Amino acid sequence: MWEIFGLDLDSQAAREKGALNDKRTEFKTWDLGDRFRSALTGVSQEDLLEASGQLKTNDLNTNTIDTRGQIQDSLAGTQVDTSGLEIKAGETEAEHLSRLSRLLRTGKAVDKLEGSVDNFDRTSVGPNATASTVQQLGRKTVDTNKTVAEDKETKETRRLEGRDDDRLAMTMELSRLDRKDDREARRDERAFQNRKLDMQEARLDRKDRQAAIQQMMAGLAQMGASIAI
Repeated sequence: MWEIFGLDLDSQAAREKGALNDKRTEFKTWDLGDRFRSALTGVSQEDLLEASGQLKTNDLNTNTIDTRGQIQDSLAGTQVDTSGLEIKAGETEAEHLSRLSRLLRTGKAVDKLEGSVDNFDRTSVGPNATASTVQQLGRKTVDTNKTVAEDKETKETRRLEGRDDDRLAMTMELSRLDRKDDREARRDERAFQNRKLDMQEARLDRKDRQAAIQQMMAGLAQMGASIAI
């Protein structure tokens, strides 16, 4: 019967949900009219509180469905638990929205870094991460990338310097071998010239000995002729 006059539990709860306090534990006002209506309809304050609180909770959850979807998408692959995004028991509307807002900021920070920082690992985002801690992870990743790039550049420089050192060492070794070959060639040339001189001297000595022998023989021949006369 009371549905006709809008005095049933659901109708009253729909009107009174706006009068609930932040924690939905009591009405901000409960005046004489409210008490009369409760007595008239048999709807107790406790029943109306429960029904109004549930409606307000449902409204809050309905109004944040899109936000919860964004949070779950942006934090997918991280260690952050996004399974319980509905309003918690005893949680005020402001606390609930603040919690969702914090998680949404964290998720947006994750998406931004993954799209702008090489090698950013979303799985490294911890269960209690905030947007600030995610940004710190991003800076750490940037520093790591810089260190890796510098190490790679250093190794390449050393590799090239090593090639230059090897090339220089090879050039020096070839130069040393060329000098050694020149010394050996000059030594061989001197030895050849010395042998040539020795041979020339030997020939001269033979000629001198032959001339002396011939001269001596001629002298003996003259002496023998003189004796014979």
